[in-house]
Amino acid sequence: MRLSKWSLASAVAAGLLIPFAAQAQLTSCEATVVNPNPTCSLNKNASTTVNQVLTLTIKSVAINLQATDSVAYEKTFQANGSQAGTTGTAVTTAATLQDADVADSVIVLANRPFTATVKAQDALFTFEKDGTYNTCRTSGAGSASCSGVQTLAGKPAGDVYLQINSVTFDGSNAGAGSLSSGGTWHQLSSSTPLALITSSTSGARAAAQIKVKSAWFYATDIPGSYTATMVYTVTGN
Repeated sequence: MRLSKWSLASAVAAGLLIPFAAQAQLTSCEATVVNPNPTCSLNKNASTTVNQVLTLTIKSVAINLQATDSVAYEKTFQANGSQAGTTGTAVTTAATLQDADVADSVIVLANRPFTATVKAQDALFTFEKDGTYNTCRTSGAGSASCSGVQTLAGKPAGDVYLQINSVTFDGSNAGAGSLSSGGTWHQLSSSTPLALITSSTSGARAAAQIKVKSAWFYATDIPGSYTATMVYTVTGN
């Protein structure tokens, strides 16, 4: 049987439509002509599932407390009212202590309320003895060269001082909820986290700049390598 040109064209068109129809479910409507402007409407949902966004970012660069010479010791002496002072005990004027080489930064991205905090991992600095002086003192966790309890007590993490220099929120939550105390220097603690940023009512993009200083004492801070590990944490409220 011979096919007419019209029948052949219809068969080809139908063949072209089969793959497309197989890949997608189609729906259609037909406008009923009941007035000069017939209409036809179809609904389609555009949807997704929103996951929790709660992201914490800090600088990857280590902080150098810059206590390599007498400058840090002299600044501590002066910050303590020209008195020797005691390691771990708050100095009189923390603002005049030795500056670390960089300020730290904390960024939180969240679609829910949150609080960002910082604390010391250990109550004491981790101490590694100097190869020449070769004397140990009690250390925080992870010391490779000193173990056990030493005659010389360890250096408390409270000899690190932090200042929340600035906190910024995105426009939708501008200035809300910061727990920072402008100009106040706080001692680092392993037991009491310092609140850096809080967003109590909504999510936000928030950032804080953290300045770091440290105190050094002639009587106790013997030659060696000192490390205080700071733990930043963000918690959803």
